[in-house]
Amino acid sequence: MINIKKCKMFFKYFKPHKKLVCLDFACAILSSLITISFPLIIDFALNNYLPNNQFKEFLILMLIVLFAYLVNTGLIFIVGYYGHTLGVRIEADVRRDLFDHLQKLPSRFYDENRVGSLMSRVTSDLFELTEFAHHGPEDAIVCIITVFGSIGAMFYLNWRLALCTALILPIAVIFIISQEKEAIKCADNTKESLGEIHAELETSISGIKVTKAFANEEYEKKRFEKCNEKFKTAKREFFKRNGIYSSGMDLIKNYLKLSIILIGGILYINGYATFANIITFNLFVMVLLIPIQKLVDFAEIFLGGVSGFNRFLEIMEEEPEIKDYPNSKVMDEFRNKIEFKNVCFSYEKNKEILHNINLEIKKGSTVAIIGPSGAGKTSICQLLPRFYDIDSGEILIDGVNIKDITLNSLRTNIGLVQQDVFIFTDTVMENIKYGCSNKSEAEIIKAAKMAEIHKDIMKMDNGYKTYVGEKGAMLSGGQKQRLSLARMFLKDSPIIILDEATSALDSVTEFKIQNAIDKLSKDRTMIVIAHRLSTIRNADVIVVVDDGHIIEMGNHNDLMNLNGHYYQFHEIQNKKDI
Repeated sequence: MINIKKCKMFFKYFKPHKKLVCLDFACAILSSLITISFPLIIDFALNNYLPNNQFKEFLILMLIVLFAYLVNTGLIFIVGYYGHTLGVRIEADVRRDLFDHLQKLPSRFYDENRVGSLMSRVTSDLFELTEFAHHGPEDAIVCIITVFGSIGAMFYLNWRLALCTALILPIAVIFIISQEKEAIKCADNTKESLGEIHAELETSISGIKVTKAFANEEYEKKRFEKCNEKFKTAKREFFKRNGIYSSGMDLIKNYLKLSIILIGGILYINGYATFANIITFNLFVMVLLIPIQKLVDFAEIFLGGVSGFNRFLEIMEEEPEIKDYPNSKVMDEFRNKIEFKNVCFSYEKNKEILHNINLEIKKGSTVAIIGPSGAGKTSICQLLPRFYDIDSGEILIDGVNIKDITLNSLRTNIGLVQQDVFIFTDTVMENIKYGCSNKSEAEIIKAAKMAEIHKDIMKMDNGYKTYVGEKGAMLSGGQKQRLSLARMFLKDSPIIILDEATSALDSVTEFKIQNAIDKLSKDRTMIVIAHRLSTIRNADVIVVVDDGHIIEMGNHNDLMNLNGHYYQFHEIQNKKDI
């Protein structure tokens, strides 16, 4: 069944390219009309010029036909070249919209979907869309004109012979419709299995060092082979379905040709058809076979295009959970305090991670959050820039709910250095100024010096123009974190979140970084997640989190005097240091 909504979605991509669409369609239609006219001209010549020995007129007519075919050659070139250009432009527009939409989807979406699978949807799933966008509407129009034009001309020439042809064509239509649904399903399965291969490949290559370290190559081979077998099975089913489709259409074509010869011969013997009619109808059969052959030849790529577009729509129909609400305000300046009021949060339904979090963070203060792994420390910090939305409660900045603040202005006012540092495959310079493209080189160098990374950069082959490799592969763990810190210094946000920002640094560098952070914290609000208690002794407030609850809160001396969880953490770390 034709989905009107999907059709509208598809055809909207043709609007920006109206001139190219008109050129492509006009040339395709004109080419079809030239093709249809040839049998009519031959019938006219055989019935009028040759029986009357009018060879001059016959020769002139053939020269006209030759010229028409030369024109048709040019039309076919235009359709082939500019038609595919149209398809490429539409594919690029679709890919652009898909990428833009992916930027809007929440962190939760990426938690639930593998990167390789999403990459497949942005690349290979849309590859066949070029042919689909070009040939789909164009072939539909050409086929309609060719089929109905040819049948109309055949009825004009000999209605008896035309009637038998017209009665056979619905068999082809019924067969196509009956096969379409299953073929599209097979194409969808093939796309899905290919996405799994991409996902497995991305995971395996990204973790190749871990694989080698554990001598686990055979296990990775088996995992990949499992996905590969699934793809082979899906592709085999697709080819099987396509084979049934192609062989069925071939049988219908041959039956059509045989019927014309058989019935035409009977009509000729009984005086109801001329010899010219039989020749002309044989030519018309070839003309009719062109659109049918197009359907057969285009079946695989058409179905692949439909499948790719369906998978594109699946992503586009994902609603961004994190978005600006109506009448959201721009956060110009952070003036007073941040408040968490009875905040509850869960990544999955019925699995609450944070329970009734109440926390006040005054402007200019440093708040440290500590606790065992999985206690909810990072989750608290991810809620402030709205990477996730809370289930209940409120998060306020200067008394304004963060849901009533535009995302752009909210995140502009928050600097974040995460424990799992991501380095882009680019130069050192581009990595530091990411998100701050308007900053000068002098400001970038100053930020690098504050992050204690400048000297390391100057020792590199090309200084700030040195490429850091895939995900920063050419940098050490400490260099990656200091590079990430340099981004934060450059961004110069009033609210700064440090999620284990010094965990991968050696003692000497950590000391230098800590001094730089202490200087940066003046007149700024700092939220620090730390395991090393020595780095947060001077924090204004230390928050102890366990199992999603705040169990203790106060400064270092207050918490030590409580002789509770913080005291125990402190004593354990002191013993380790000794």
